[in-house]
Amino acid sequence: MKKMFLTLVAALSCNASYSTTHCQPVTIENIQFTDSQIEVKADGIWHLVDSTAHPQIDRKLSILLAAHAAKKKVELIFEANDYPCTTQTQTSRVHGIRVVE
Repeated sequence: MKKMFLTLVAALSCNASYSTTHCQPVTIENIQFTDSQIEVKADGIWHLVDSTAHPQIDRKLSILLAAHAAKKKVELIFEANDYPCTTQTQTSRVHGIRVVE
C-alpha cells in the first residue's frame, strides 16, 4: 500500500511540473531574431520562442519557417500553465509547436 501511494504521489508531482498552455491555432506573420533570442508574431501578438543558445532552437525555427512559408496555422505550446495566449508577454518560452493546417 505504501509503495502504491508513493508511486501515485510521484506521478502527480511529475505532471504538475510539466503543466503547459496550448494556445488556439495562429498564423505566423513574422519571425524576429536578436543576438540572444527569437520571437514570433502570430495573429498580431509577439511571443518569445526561445534563446538562440537553446539546444532545440533549430527544430523550433525549422517548424516555424516551414509553416510560415506554407501559410499553415500552428498551435504554440508554452511552458507556463497559465500563459495568456492573447496578450503580448515575454514570461514564458515556446515549449512546442504543432502544425494544424
